[in-house]
Amino acid sequence: MKVRTRDFTLRKYRLLLSCLAEQGYVFQTFEDYFRSVQSPAVILRHDVDRLPANALKMALVEKNLAIRASYHFRYKSLRMDGHIIKQIASYDHEIAYHYEDMSRQKNLFPGVETDITERIAEEALKSFLSNLTHLRKYYPVRVISMHGSPSKTIDNRLLWKYYDYHDFEIVCEPYFDISHSDILYLTDTGRMWDGDRYNFRDKASDVMNRGITNRFDEWKVKPVLGSLMNMSPEAIELKGRYKVHTTEEIIQSARAGGLPSKLIINTHPQRWNDLVVPWVNQAIGQSVRNILKLGMIKLGIR
Repeated sequence: MKVRTRDFTLRKYRLLLSCLAEQGYVFQTFEDYFRSVQSPAVILRHDVDRLPANALKMALVEKNLAIRASYHFRYKSLRMDGHIIKQIASYDHEIAYHYEDMSRQKNLFPGVETDITERIAEEALKSFLSNLTHLRKYYPVRVISMHGSPSKTIDNRLLWKYYDYHDFEIVCEPYFDISHSDILYLTDTGRMWDGDRYNFRDKASDVMNRGITNRFDEWKVKPVLGSLMNMSPEAIELKGRYKVHTTEEIIQSARAGGLPSKLIINTHPQRWNDLVVPWVNQAIGQSVRNILKLGMIKLGIR
């Protein structure tokens, strides 16, 4: 009888990396990608939303395999977990700012009227620059990415309707700057690889297919066609071609030559545990959050 191994363990993650390396994939950071696009290649992105110690364990797994990845830290880690950020950077990983300044600053204003969005953005930019400066004490940060929370009613990417992050020596915001017309984006949202139905922010937006052709005309930063903010027909077609639910399915697809030549794999390190108790706690907690998210989506609570 075939024994089913646990998914979302560091052991399983190590098997995934080893498999991709065996198939000839080069591991790039976002900065690497903008310097020189390689193929086949994979960008490993880690959104450190909670439990930074888990991120350190994941970073060590990659270091031992001579693999570089991109670690995206929220504001609350900048001052509390600086030693972890510094250690991960010492492993030659890329450090990025996982910003949420619009949603944090919105709490300072009563109401949700759209006419205060620009005022929120003014305060959010101050917060953004302060946090970016602090994070740059540990690493010369040139990559940022939006943090999306289902409990917040404002999209943090709205900051770039009023300001241009390139003015602050940023070379990449993946939601804006990377076309997925030939890059498959996989994320472990919902503790699965096909959890779009549980996803509020970190997913593709096909504004073009819905007939919205001028949505970004007034934005300081306009997302490239094919990006997650502005999906093209080619990007939608590529995404629809690949359906995987488990990490083992990704591994088997890679071994069979069934994956595209360019990948971005986004994980949340708090979900990956070898120890049974935290693994079970995370599994139960995520199941509850998935049910709550579905309820919020059905009720139109965004």
